[in-house]
Amino acid sequence: MSTRTLGFGSRANRRIATAAAVLVAAGGLTACGSSDDDTTSTGASGGSGSAASTNADFTGSTPLKSGTIGIVEVNAQSERISEWASTAKKAAEDLGWKAEVIDGKGTPAGWAQAISSLTTKKVDGIITLAIDPPAVATQLQAAKAAKIPVIASGISVAGSGSDLFAARYAPDDSQFGQVLADYLKSKVPAGSEYVNLDLSAVSGAHALITKANPAMQAAGLKLAGTQDINPADIINGTGKATVNLVRSNPKAKIILSCCDFSPPITVASLKQAGKSDVIQAARYDNPSTLALIEKGEPVVTAASNSDQGVLTAVDQIARLKSTGKAIDPKADAGKYEFKVIDKSNVPAGGKYVYDPDSQIAEYVKRWKAEYSR
Repeated sequence: MSTRTLGFGSRANRRIATAAAVLVAAGGLTACGSSDDDTTSTGASGGSGSAASTNADFTGSTPLKSGTIGIVEVNAQSERISEWASTAKKAAEDLGWKAEVIDGKGTPAGWAQAISSLTTKKVDGIITLAIDPPAVATQLQAAKAAKIPVIASGISVAGSGSDLFAARYAPDDSQFGQVLADYLKSKVPAGSEYVNLDLSAVSGAHALITKANPAMQAAGLKLAGTQDINPADIINGTGKATVNLVRSNPKAKIILSCCDFSPPITVASLKQAGKSDVIQAARYDNPSTLALIEKGEPVVTAASNSDQGVLTAVDQIARLKSTGKAIDPKADAGKYEFKVIDKSNVPAGGKYVYDPDSQIAEYVKRWKAEYSR
């Protein structure tokens, strides 16, 4: 049984898929992994339900050239990765471009195959979501040789080969750790224990942990244990790690998570372990996370308008194709903000803190004024 949270089509469909994943987690974490089938989505299907733009809508002076963008997810089981892919795909389609989304399924082989496939197809640009360069350096070199720009987006990347990306657009991942630490140290007394759920294989995920730990320890909190998650098995891995952490460290008051996908899993796992009062801290305004907060679960999340990264990537790839202007590696500078969401300020009714469709609409409005087609 697949527990993927699909990033294609309507936002409502994705919420349904996410709810299914939560039910799997609550039922004992017995199903995991992506479908064995390749997961791709191509063409202009109208994105999340808005009316397709017509040529007459584009009133600018710059002729817009058509093209195709490839989008490679590190693992579509992550709700936020799926969200970014959906945002990039819809934005491209609203621009009149085609988009192809490929789930890398959490493995270097999957990421490499996806980038190679898109390079062979001679797409006009590739957006990677949370894929560090060392595992795909050969494929990045091949794309660069083919003059296909690859942009790392959504979350920061690091390691050998980072210079092979045409740009890297993402909020500062360490800032998520800082804002969570500032919040959490005011919620539990000095001397309290906490534990980490880490994903060290993904540098942007790990950056939250490495920033938060010294800030929390400086406030007198004690790190009691850490469990690392396998990126190819994030659902089962998170559930098992959560149970191991609280059983090994029964005094822990907080589970600090690297990532976005953990709250639905940790809430269910902690209830199974009889530790439902432990504060769970994660990142992003995922609908599933916000629903838990609204319901009254002890969950907090650091939110950011991170969709700006993937939207900037789409914008720059289209700009390169239409005008020949080089991709600006600093095009997303100053676009990001951060805030912690808890029960005191959670939006009602499953609304995003930073609505992806509203962010897309801002870009589409600018594109219509800039381009003609």
